Amino acid sequence: HGWNFRMYNGENGSGEDVVTGTDFVVGKWQHLVVTWEPQVQNGDVGGFGNDQWQGILTAYVDGVAVATNTAAKYAANRAVPEDGGVPADFAVGAYNAASTLGNNAFEGDIDEVAFYNSYLMTPAQILEHYQAGTNANSATNYETLVMTAGFFGPERLGLPATYLRFNDAPRFSAANSGTLGYAADGNINLTSNTASGPQSPTYAGFAASNPALSLDGGKQWASLNNPSGLNIVGQISLEAWVKPSASQVNDPARIISHGPQTPSNFLFLGLDNAVTNTSEVFLAIEGGNYVVGSRESIDGDPATTYSASFAIPGGDLGGSDWVHLVGTYDGANWRLFRNGVEVASAASPTGALSVTNADWSIGSTGNGWANNYSGDVDEVAIYDTALTSAKIANHYVIGRAGTTALTVGRSGSGNVTINWPAGTVLQESTTVTGPYLARPGNPVSPLTIPASGTMFYRWALP
Repeated sequence: HGWNFRMYNGENGSGEDVVTGTDFVVGKWQHLVVTWEPQVQNGDVGGFGNDQWQGILTAYVDGVAVATNTAAKYAANRAVPEDGGVPADFAVGAYNAASTLGNNAFEGDIDEVAFYNSYLMTPAQILEHYQAGTNANSATNYETLVMTAGFFGPERLGLPATYLRFNDAPRFSAANSGTLGYAADGNINLTSNTASGPQSPTYAGFAASNPALSLDGGKQWASLNNPSGLNIVGQISLEAWVKPSASQVNDPARIISHGPQTPSNFLFLGLDNAVTNTSEVFLAIEGGNYVVGSRESIDGDPATTYSASFAIPGGDLGGSDWVHLVGTYDGANWRLFRNGVEVASAASPTGALSVTNADWSIGSTGNGWANNYSGDVDEVAIYDTALTSAKIANHYVIGRAGTTALTVGRSGSGNVTINWPAGTVLQESTTVTGPYLARPGNPVSPLTIPASGTMFYRWALP
């Protein structure tokens, strides 16, 4: 009921709590502060090599003290833990890596996180911080109050040990080139776009220096957040070039995903605004198949899935070639395309589902800590309509061969030179309608031959 603060007491993993007992309002910011005032040193109570103190733990909500634990015991986390293991790290919004990253997730917004070391904020300071945050005409701005709250000596001595404002740009950004512009920009987490993507000359439609995103199937992913323009219902297309690893660490492994929401831990208790229904739209690898579709679960019931799937060809996993994947819903069918060719379809009354309060991601589910994909991915595109078969085939062909047309020109006396895209096969026929066969010897462009008779040429992908 309200907010809970817990700290380690050094007694075989147990903790001390202070619970505010105050309601929160969904969608409304609250200012939370907890202070700890040690009073009595108890020594190494648990025999774990730490130093326990007993004191007063006080919780403040919106500038006012609301709860106190007057006999709270605390043993500080040490740089070298008592068990000799790795020290616990710090996380915001969920458990840290030492306690299983992503568990006990908080769903909402967090800002202005600050820790003060060896300084006890006064009730007057805490109230002043709250008032500065809620009053546009405050005499001193909020940031200044935080930075000077513990000031008691030489310059910088009283700075908070940690102050996270969350107003900095992501270390690795993912810029959107689509119609939504910066509203659909994302950020890359725990990796960067340093892998080699589909590149010329093998993939002539791309630059020779085209990079891609490399994902390890662990905690690496790219977040696109949740722009309103991407909450697509009904018709949709999900497109990407992928090079999956030989073994997927997770099954299913999400290539592109919107959602699902994190369901509430308090289902069926009658709490307002609890997340009880989840939905997701995805392009994924699942059970040895490429899969595109949507999935929904109502009131915690088993999920219902609407999808089309295709068994992954043997050379795709761990192969050296890039694979062009597109999944669409056209209003009647989910369809899946591999390298420009439709490989699966399934009739469905349900297309893309509305996914409120959940993010888009590349390489995982939208929250970033489940169904992680292992391999490389590039050129991700999301459309609010179903691409036609012709457009999808054209995207693949342009990616593989570029926009270079086949040309035939005079070359010296009595010769012609034929130019065609690299990585393709030159075909020829004595009639314009064919049949066309590969030019003997499988030559590479350009080809100079004597000009005699009539011959028609075209190029084809291998």
